[in-house]
Amino acid sequence: MKRLFNAVLALSLSSMAYAGGLLTNTNQNAAYLRQMSQDAIIDITGLYLNPAGTAFLVWLGERITDKGIGNGISFIIFTSIVSSVPQVIVSLVSNVIMGTYKWWILPVLLVFVLIMVAGVVAVDRAVRRIPVQYAKRVVGRKMYGGQSTNIPLK
Repeated sequence: MKRLFNAVLALSLSSMAYAGGLLTNTNQNAAYLRQMSQDAIIDITGLYLNPAGTAFLVWLGERITDKGIGNGISFIIFTSIVSSVPQVIVSLVSNVIMGTYKWWILPVLLVFVLIMVAGVVAVDRAVRRIPVQYAKRVVGRKMYGGQSTNIPLK
């Protein structure tokens, strides 16, 4: 619950700064956006909807984590990225067909993506073994210990 409160607070401040940028025509982008939304109600609605939508996503991510499916926020971010992949592929292939990109860019990008996926999997599955040596100890007349083992650190 504290995480949700912190997220709402941070996003409220962020959306206030965004709305302030729209209201004060200090740069070209803000002036352009201000011309698009002359009505202050649109600015105020954006001020409330931005943190509300993000708070909903944080809540949904916590629910996913609580149900044991995995890390909820990461799962939502992953879903967002994967949902744009078909559009990117169609755009890339259409640009190759139109002649905007050279034909060899497709295999180069495919190899690059496979290398990136293999690297991420290798780093995620890697385990570093940290050597640990236990000191010998004497209890009564007997000597115990002196063992060496490894701590697997992921």
